[in-house]
Amino acid sequence: AAQTGTWTVQPGNTANTTPWLAKISDGTNAVAIKGAYNAAIVTDPALVVAVSPLSATLPVSIATMPSTPVTGTFWQATQPVSIATSVPITDNAGSITVDAPVGTPAFVRLSDGTAAISTLPVSLASVPSHAVTNAGTFAVQAAQTGTWTVQPGNTANTTPWLVKPAESLGTATALAALNSEISQALNGNLGVAAVITATATPSGIVLTPYASYDGGTNWTLTQFFNSANGDAISTLSAFTVGGAYSISAGDGATHVKVRTTSWTSGSITVRLSATNSQGLVNLKATAVHDETAGSFVLQTGAVASSTAPTAVSANGDAVRLWATTSGALNIADGGSTISIDDGAGSITVDGTVGISGTVTVTGALTDTQLRASAV
Repeated sequence: AAQTGTWTVQPGNTANTTPWLAKISDGTNAVAIKGAYNAAIVTDPALVVAVSPLSATLPVSIATMPSTPVTGTFWQATQPVSIATSVPITDNAGSITVDAPVGTPAFVRLSDGTAAISTLPVSLASVPSHAVTNAGTFAVQAAQTGTWTVQPGNTANTTPWLVKPAESLGTATALAALNSEISQALNGNLGVAAVITATATPSGIVLTPYASYDGGTNWTLTQFFNSANGDAISTLSAFTVGGAYSISAGDGATHVKVRTTSWTSGSITVRLSATNSQGLVNLKATAVHDETAGSFVLQTGAVASSTAPTAVSANGDAVRLWATTSGALNIADGGSTISIDDGAGSITVDGTVGISGTVTVTGALTDTQLRASAV
């Protein structure tokens, strides 16, 4: 396109508002403009221009200067202070607060006004209680050496040690087959008991107690003692839940056990327990009559009855004397004869003696005796 007319060339978009940028040059270097207080020299190609007013210090308005960020620590609430030597500090009749980090505490020395305080008195009355446990490791401050004597009581060799064996409560076990059994170690205990804890339609079951004196290798028959009525029985065939039976274990016994020596069906659940409590066996007189020979049971006195007792099973068995209900001793011939020996002395009969049948008399008779026999 052909351009014609008059053209206006200017810097910026608005006429006569933006100056032209121009540099004075000698063809090689641009001229630097300096104030008149700088004297021009031959080697300095700068153009010296007088600026009026001109002084060595130019005034600057802080209010019109732009803000400039400044980095670094110039001021903070607490200023660190390093003191090379000790400096006395007075509270000026007030108080002094020292805020030191936990890791680097401040050293403080207390004084009573004359000398430094090395030990602070503590009142135990004002110290709150604290729970003490055995957790953790505690340092021993003093080394202990030599021979130590440990004893009960305050005087040596006067008070015995109290030693109690641990009580043993066995686990309830169901005995549901022939020769099934439950055993219990005594562990030094004196008493042992069998408790019936449950039954399940038992039929033909007989329980027999045993004791061992060699740690459970060999077993010996023993007896049950019914603590309710005092009966001593060799076997148990009738069962009540909750029934308790002591088991006779002699001196030196180490174990006891209960075995099913007879079984048809069902089960009996038994629990054995061993404790240091040994009950007294109260044998009733009704359990003494007709005990087998060699029994340890000893009967004293007589049993009162309005009828004659039954005969014992064998010679040598224990037998009870028979007395009337008033306490008089009964003597009966039992269908045979009664022999009375005067022991080389005499027998005196006080009162009238009724005679039925024939009385055999041996030896010489006095006249009085003859008269009595004739009567």
